[in-house]
Amino acid sequence: MRDNQYTFGSYCQSSDGEMFLGGTNGFSCFYPGQIKDNTHKPPVVITEFKIFDKPAKLSSTGEISLTHKDNFISFEFGALDYAEPGKNQYAYKLEGFDRNWHYNGPRRYASYTNLDGGEYVLRVKAANNDGLWNEQEIQIKITVAPPFWETPWFYAIVLASAIAATIAVTKIRTRSLKLRSMALEQQVEERTRELNRVNEELRRADEEKSNFLTMVSHEIRTPLSAILGFTELIAAKIENTILPHIDLRDKKVHKVTETVGRDLKIILSEGDRLAALVDNLLNVSKIESGKMDRGNEAVGVPKIIEQSLLTTRPLIEKAGPSLILEVEDGLPEILGDKDMLVQVFINLITNAVKHTRDGYVRIGAASSGSGNEILFSVTDTGPGIPDEHQDKIFDRFHKVRSHWAKSDGSGGLGLGLYICRQIIENHGGKIWVDSQAGQGSTFYFIFPAHLP
Repeated sequence: MRDNQYTFGSYCQSSDGEMFLGGTNGFSCFYPGQIKDNTHKPPVVITEFKIFDKPAKLSSTGEISLTHKDNFISFEFGALDYAEPGKNQYAYKLEGFDRNWHYNGPRRYASYTNLDGGEYVLRVKAANNDGLWNEQEIQIKITVAPPFWETPWFYAIVLASAIAATIAVTKIRTRSLKLRSMALEQQVEERTRELNRVNEELRRADEEKSNFLTMVSHEIRTPLSAILGFTELIAAKIENTILPHIDLRDKKVHKVTETVGRDLKIILSEGDRLAALVDNLLNVSKIESGKMDRGNEAVGVPKIIEQSLLTTRPLIEKAGPSLILEVEDGLPEILGDKDMLVQVFINLITNAVKHTRDGYVRIGAASSGSGNEILFSVTDTGPGIPDEHQDKIFDRFHKVRSHWAKSDGSGGLGLGLYICRQIIENHGGKIWVDSQAGQGSTFYFIFPAHLP
């Protein structure tokens, strides 16, 4: 073709079919039957790689390693088809970041900013001027190193600091409780001789408590179960033995008594939370070290649900949601570790109750169509889980903030669902979630049935 500009109407066709077109630079002639589509599938190559618009070198292995500071990268690429290069088309996709292909038309570049730490694969393919795509794409592996605050060792430091802070707070509260109890004893002794016997019992109880607190102060590694056990004993003695003999009409005595009772409840609550946290950490340690040994006994489904409700029913009654049980009769047993199976239900029920103020929590169990599996479900009417969290909800340390969740740090470390998944998979099952924001959540999980 002599030119890209032609005069309207200046064309003709000869008797043998040859076409003539008149343009500004002369005539162009061709036989229409000899024009064929371009069947060449063009390969594509990366022509340039830049970091912050500065050229960078590509390795011979086709891999790129970046730091978290390299948060603006760009690529240029080209198709090896020169029939009409300006009409070649391009498409690219970054695996691990893009969900779909970007069809870029004739533009030969792609750029990305602020990639999270992880591994990605850049895929690029091209089409010729007739739109024929070559599906044999080029691939570049990209590894982005995470910042130090997103590394496992940094999480470990934060976790250790949190545990140390919790222990320190417990010691301070314990020491404060000891001083307040001594003040209460002095006030009772000064006000009435009629309470001598009660004061003596209080002194002995305080002495026992002081010995206990001294032991805790000098041996931080004392088991948490001992701390909780002695605290429950003190609370029972004050409630059943001391309070009936104290004149609660005295405002100072009444105030100190209420303070002591409230502080005891705080110790129990914090101790229970710390014990649960330590249990979760120990479970995670066993899981990740491959030492999660489990029992192998046939356990009935009603027994598992009953035992889990013994633990969670006080929480359900305190929080207020209705409890609905939909358990199919005659379900087969499950072969596994009873305590681990109960722990799965406790974790899921606790999560459901914690995020549900009105409405209900439903526990379901039914056999599958084939009868070889048992399908369980725990449903709540809470705020639901946003879509962007559902793929990560069972990951270690992953948490979803709820507008009903407490803001005092009592929400845990995001290990409960991770442990559930590990226990269920260790028993040959699987777990998943079905949730929509504002419409509640249902956690489904399957265990193989034990068929003798």
